[in-house]
Amino acid sequence: MKIKIISILIILLLSVFSFLPVAVGVFENKCSIANKEIELGELIEPIPVNIPSARRFHSMVCDEAHDKIILFGGATEKGLVDDTWSYDLRDNKWTKMNPSTKPSPRMGHAMTYGRGGKVVLFGGMRTNLSLSDETWVYDYAIDDWIRMNPSTSPSARMYHDMTYDDCGEIILFGGFNIKYNDETWEYDLENDEWTKMNSPPNPSARSGHKMCDIPRLPGILLFGGKDEYGADDETWGFTDDWGRFDVSIKPSTRYYHAMVMNTQHSHWILFGGTDGIIYLDDTWVFTTPFKNWTKMNPSIRPPPRAQHAMAYDEENDKVVLFGGIDSNGDYFSDTWIYDLESDTWQIMKPKSMSIIKLDTHPVMFSLLKPLLGQYI
Repeated sequence: MKIKIISILIILLLSVFSFLPVAVGVFENKCSIANKEIELGELIEPIPVNIPSARRFHSMVCDEAHDKIILFGGATEKGLVDDTWSYDLRDNKWTKMNPSTKPSPRMGHAMTYGRGGKVVLFGGMRTNLSLSDETWVYDYAIDDWIRMNPSTSPSARMYHDMTYDDCGEIILFGGFNIKYNDETWEYDLENDEWTKMNSPPNPSARSGHKMCDIPRLPGILLFGGKDEYGADDETWGFTDDWGRFDVSIKPSTRYYHAMVMNTQHSHWILFGGTDGIIYLDDTWVFTTPFKNWTKMNPSIRPPPRAQHAMAYDEENDKVVLFGGIDSNGDYFSDTWIYDLESDTWQIMKPKSMSIIKLDTHPVMFSLLKPLLGQYI
């Protein structure tokens, strides 16, 4: 009876292995995986998965209509890129999109979500180092980019930021082109019209700042950036005019950080950035009722970085972070998730096949042992 059970289990296991896409063989104290021979006990690298390459100065936004995080462009170690990616938080899966039309490779552009399930992109620096004044719209439903043709638009720039308010209007502020910029522009996606706003007093001319909408109000919040005097730590709000919040506790001066609006809790979440010397790994939360900043204390957090991107997935109530660069100039290709309620960061490791080996047994034996139990 024992022999029959063992025979059946071995046949079943071998049948399963015959369908695996990776060939596994065991020979004495070695095994081969995908035609690569390794010693038992040696670490096997996981099978590569489909994720964006390590990059900085890219942009990300949540397409609320399709519950996907959309990423475009940025700078990799090999140069500027023009790829479009979508991220599904529920499946922890990145998918490279294949639009027939798309913006040219660029970095330092800005993106935001617009009406009708569309993603709006403006500006950035192109491969030839020229700056763009183009307005593009991405439609996930048809996987294509459309170049808009407004009669008037902001001047070419990079390191600006854009967001949309609860009325659906898209607001752009600042940026850099030879010098820092302090212009405020509003974009009407439906009519493809840019309008320059007259709103003094306003934040100083700057770049590398971040902006988010104010829930249930036609307004936005701005923090940080870099002006002619260096890194900044100001918090500003904009409805019809700009106003500065006088807060005593706040994040340190910084630029090239990331910030998103958590609409379920009406909180703004900020992570990282740099003051030009130190690269930061702190998480801060701003609340409008009290108009104050609170430093969070997650036990695990992403490594210090700047020039990364974040987006808020409202459906899953999570913040998604990707990429960036550290103080050594190393690029990141990691995906992190932040949960505000539990104050926890979690790295989302892509799913891949792996094989566990024991130092004293062949791989096949180690796989059989849990199944055979007392019979071996």
